Amino acid sequence: MLQLKRSLLLASFGAFALSTVGRAEAQFPSLGGAVAGAQVAATKRAVGAVLNTELPIRLDAKNLYPTIQNLPGAPFDPKPLKYTQATIGQPLPPGDYEVPILAFCTEYSIHRPGAGVAYSLGPLLGKAKEAVANLLWRGTWQGVGPSELQGAAWSIQSGLTFNRLPKTYQQLITRLVPDFQSQISDDFYQKAQDTYNGAANVSGMPSFDSILGGLGPAGELAVSAQAQRQALLADATDDKVRQQTLFAGAAQGIYTPENAEVGPWTVRYPGAGWLRYKIVSGNLNDDNIMQIRIAPGDGSSHISLLDLFQASLTGAQGITVTGMIGYPRGQGAQDLIPVLLKPYRGP
Repeated sequence: MLQLKRSLLLASFGAFALSTVGRAEAQFPSLGGAVAGAQVAATKRAVGAVLNTELPIRLDAKNLYPTIQNLPGAPFDPKPLKYTQATIGQPLPPGDYEVPILAFCTEYSIHRPGAGVAYSLGPLLGKAKEAVANLLWRGTWQGVGPSELQGAAWSIQSGLTFNRLPKTYQQLITRLVPDFQSQISDDFYQKAQDTYNGAANVSGMPSFDSILGGLGPAGELAVSAQAQRQALLADATDDKVRQQTLFAGAAQGIYTPENAEVGPWTVRYPGAGWLRYKIVSGNLNDDNIMQIRIAPGDGSSHISLLDLFQASLTGAQGITVTGMIGYPRGQGAQDLIPVLLKPYRGP
């Protein structure tokens, strides 16, 4: 009899507790909101983790090479540096130099001209960084038009797998970067959306675009990728029309100073070699400049132009690079990948 009383008492207490929780949620809806908020935050973290590991090109303006504001020694006094296929890999004599640079933008939907803006240099990041960097370098050296290379680079950044890209871009990628084609085998955007869809039935879950909008530069790149995908997959008579559609989707820019500004010097070899990225006309133009100083001393006796750009000559494709990018300093302009022009012919 005593055991029965205890069981009835426990059952009554449990029923009271459940009813109290129900009344509390009804009286204090913030409790339910806190649970939903935690689920939204977890989904946001999960989508962000996919982007951080899967984005073809990941932009991080805080990830820069070391810099100094002023060069040691005499004032900078450059001379044009002409290089050939034979000399581009040879050590540079001490001195100050300038070489023309072709610049390629990385953000399809934030196409703001970088003309005249001061830039800092950092390593190119992302799952397909070698595919994009070598596509641009090898294509430039093999005479492919900058616009065609830009469209192909954007198509890689869209996240579409290789077999879903327009045939023109497939052919260009196969020709120029067969050794990095495996970097175009996954669809980061679909992975991020699948992650979101797994939690989308939670009450109060924002839209996928809203989640992306709260993820900073990575989210911006994903939104940009969706616009690229729509252009690349749109019905069109041929790939040329698709490319025209792709370029037509780029918004026009904002800040363009009258004179080219200069940023800090990038330390490529401590005490021995420095670079400064000077943007003149910006995206798809070859009048931009890389300024170089090589200091005298044993530490600089091995530094070549290729070394400064983390590049090497390769037999099959001519050139292989790890990738470098310039970030604008304090202005809303494009992030621009520098590419050396094709070497001069000569001895």
